[in-house]
Amino acid sequence: MGGYILYEEFNSPEFWVSTTVLIIITIPEVVFFCITHYYAIIFNERHNLMESVRAVNFETMLYFGFNLVAGIPVGVSIIMYDPDSSLRLCNILYAFGVAYIYLSNFFLYRLLIAKSTLYDPMSQMSRLSRVTWWVIHIFYLPLLLYVISSTVIWSREFVDVNGKASHCVETHSKTAPSLFAAIDLTISLACILILAAPAILSPATKEIREVVIRNCTVMFIAASSTLLLLIYAVTASNGQKSREGFDFFIVKTIVRLGALDVGINLTMICLSWPLSFYWTIVAKAVSRAITPFISENKSGFRSDRSENKSGNQALQMSDIFEKRESKFVSKRLRSSAMDINEVKIET
Repeated sequence: MGGYILYEEFNSPEFWVSTTVLIIITIPEVVFFCITHYYAIIFNERHNLMESVRAVNFETMLYFGFNLVAGIPVGVSIIMYDPDSSLRLCNILYAFGVAYIYLSNFFLYRLLIAKSTLYDPMSQMSRLSRVTWWVIHIFYLPLLLYVISSTVIWSREFVDVNGKASHCVETHSKTAPSLFAAIDLTISLACILILAAPAILSPATKEIREVVIRNCTVMFIAASSTLLLLIYAVTASNGQKSREGFDFFIVKTIVRLGALDVGINLTMICLSWPLSFYWTIVAKAVSRAITPFISENKSGFRSDRSENKSGNQALQMSDIFEKRESKFVSKRLRSSAMDINEVKIET
């Protein structure tokens, strides 16, 4: 009988401190990206959007909204509570953690399928897209719901791991998690192929190739993170058995690794948009926020102009400053014209 894989490493103080810091960093990241994408969609000046763009907008709002509403409470709970403190607390944390992690991946796959249509205007991969969509909803979703429901129906148990400490563990027969890993890998490979299609099946411009490389890279990293987590969950006990003779994994380790996996997926999907997209949206939001104050100050200066000569000079200096700022902003926007066009397409 072998020892539990990476038991010492995943129970070290360094692991717990580093994962806590990463989860804390992920929380404001979720808030920022969610607000940015919602702002970009709600205040989009284009009203005659194509159906594919509207689908991407809907899936984007669904994915980021779910991570905002569910992710923050789950992340805070993982930081604050130790599943090994009681069986009841372990059951609650594991149930909510598994539901959040798997549903987040489900919404991520839906977003990737919708996003892939933006780069396939000739519908060359439409058949594979439809097949992948059905695999996600007919095979992946029911298995996902089964796994989530099993966390409520069956209880965890405490097991002495490596003869050193008693931990709350989840037992399994390797069948369900192995099947889940196989379906997850199949969907991930299909999504990568769909995203890579524009550069594979037809001549593509440099800009399209850059978009394809960016999308495929972030998808590969996200898929690899999830696959490694599932493989570890299946093999972690390394021959050790629970009291009923099943394989198992330690709950507090898996929920933390799962939270990191969701954080990686979230970061990767955000990087599938160009960085200029976020710069443009933030600049527009700041401009929209400060414009009323600038207008009010200009009105005040103009009303004082008839009363005092110094007020006239101040207004002139203000106008000169605004003209210089306008020229600077216009220059920046013209130099980023290609990126902004890509932003309009993707959002």
